[in-house]
Amino acid sequence: PVAMSTPIGDFEFVTMGLPPGDEFDFPFHTTVVTPQGPVALDESLWWSSDYLTWNHIAIDGDYGDIGLLDDDLMVITNAVASRFVWDGSRWVQEAILDLPDSAERIATGPRGIVAATPTSIFYSLDGVTFTEAEQGPDLERFAASQVDPDEEEYSEAAKTDCRGTFGATEARIRTVLATQAGFVAVTSATHATDEVCSPFVWFSSDGLTWEPVSDGSPFGAASVDALSIAEHDGRFVAIGGIEAEGRGFVWVSDDAIKWRLADLDLSSPHMTSPLMVDAGDLGWVLGGAGTGTDFALWFSPDGYTWDGPHALPEGLRVGWLVPEIVVGTDTIFGVGYREEVFVIGHLRPDPAQGD
Repeated sequence: PVAMSTPIGDFEFVTMGLPPGDEFDFPFHTTVVTPQGPVALDESLWWSSDYLTWNHIAIDGDYGDIGLLDDDLMVITNAVASRFVWDGSRWVQEAILDLPDSAERIATGPRGIVAATPTSIFYSLDGVTFTEAEQGPDLERFAASQVDPDEEEYSEAAKTDCRGTFGATEARIRTVLATQAGFVAVTSATHATDEVCSPFVWFSSDGLTWEPVSDGSPFGAASVDALSIAEHDGRFVAIGGIEAEGRGFVWVSDDAIKWRLADLDLSSPHMTSPLMVDAGDLGWVLGGAGTGTDFALWFSPDGYTWDGPHALPEGLRVGWLVPEIVVGTDTIFGVGYREEVFVIGHLRPDPAQGD
């Protein structure tokens, strides 16, 4: 075990291996923590009751999104949308949802469910019947770069950052979020590599009528990892940056509408030092490269103030790809570049409380 003291607790990290022949199809595209334990979606549906032993079943299609409605799973892949129920020992597909195959993102909250394709949003109160939004986000509103990447010295590299939105003619829906007050959609200009640049934010109280929350992007000229916006207890944390400036940022919001920068300086979030963030009952965990540091972990009790960098445990320090982290009630779980290896961080017992 590797000991690590953080503001959210003292941990012991242990590197584990899957049984021969098994591997996680890195990376986990999305995860949720259920009453039965964590569930992850890649090209299979994975679940565990103890973070040690993992089971999986094949699903139609690959990747997509996953949400928790009451105690059921709402799962979207590029082939089908399904509702899974727990039968006492495993997750079982109960129903096929009436959603188009192009649905990519789903968000569940106290006001129901929204699912999004790149151009449309669908709402459901019960998770069974979905209705297309009568007034979705206006995809003719977006911010695009005024710099032609073909005129840059390294034009191919320029096309992969936000300069790649030059000449865009429309936007795409990048993700949807559920809040106590309703729902939030994030849109941005089309991009050859799907970089989410200067995204606009839209709000709906009922999932059917959407309005912009401002005239521009609350994230300024930065790119945002829209697929990795983390939420816990009504607080949201987003990560991103400005590649051309070599800077990475962390934003925090209590409504997913108004965002402010956290006090943390990071390196650019692009290929050489990508970012990740997740949250659970334990608190918030972020991975990234700080200014002048290698890739490391940061910890926060509130998403605003961060403690780090902490060196990555063995098993996550492989290659340049960002680890995937799941934060639970008393456990941190991580998958690195090696698909057959994973890392578990358990809270160390408090000596004052005995065994």
